[in-house]
Amino acid sequence: MKKRIPPPLITMFCILIIFLSKSIFPSFVFPYKLELGVVVSIFGLLLLIVSVKSFINNNTTINPLNLKKSTYLVTDGLFRFSRNPMYLGMLLFLLGTSIVLNIIGGLIISILFIFYMNFFQIMPEEKALENLFGKDYRNYLKSVRRWI
Repeated sequence: MKKRIPPPLITMFCILIIFLSKSIFPSFVFPYKLELGVVVSIFGLLLLIVSVKSFINNNTTINPLNLKKSTYLVTDGLFRFSRNPMYLGMLLFLLGTSIVLNIIGGLIISILFIFYMNFFQIMPEEKALENLFGKDYRNYLKSVRRWI
């Protein structure tokens, strides 16, 4: 794969943009805004942690920038429901942050995050994993959705 930006850095950059753009968009106040944002963010972090733990338990790399080091195709746990629960966790963390800081700007950034991840991260990963795991990965593609 070509040189890529690590997904956690992309997520942090998105959070920075959400924070910096909050003065551009109107603010919305609603009951339990903080609580809802925190719950969504925590749920996203939990998805991310559980997904990383699945990779560690199967002795395979979590580094999407060097897929040649992948030794095992993880298809159990959260990976039965989503091919990319780590990215889904990052997205939920962005959405939770958006609810708290800047809901309109955050939704725009989150949509851009989805497009970026699909085209510049996930699609190249899928090609690399298909080359690495062949038929097993193609079957996995048919049975599990990309995000949810």
